[in-house]
Amino acid sequence: GSVHGTPLADLPEQFWGGFLCCMQVSEECADKPTFWLLIGYCGVNVLYNTLGLYVVKVASALMNALSYAILLPCTTLLFFTPLAGVAQEQFSVYSWFTLL
Repeated sequence: GSVHGTPLADLPEQFWGGFLCCMQVSEECADKPTFWLLIGYCGVNVLYNTLGLYVVKVASALMNALSYAILLPCTTLLFFTPLAGVAQEQFSVYSWFTLL
């Protein structure tokens, strides 16, 4: 990131660099599982949204809103556990505000 953002003229180069990284062609990303991380993220995202639509179909939009309202604090708490791996956060006084 930068203070002033990315100029529009640089976007095609940024996208191309991201594509090369995803395909593990660039030197920076040659030995990293970038492609599989992207596929995994997209798969989990599709599953998450599909289950949300299924809840609306079977129950109601209110049940969907309630389930997402319950899910947010649960996922927040998950990031404080060792299950989050390198993304694990330290629990602090300010963490209580995210749970309220």
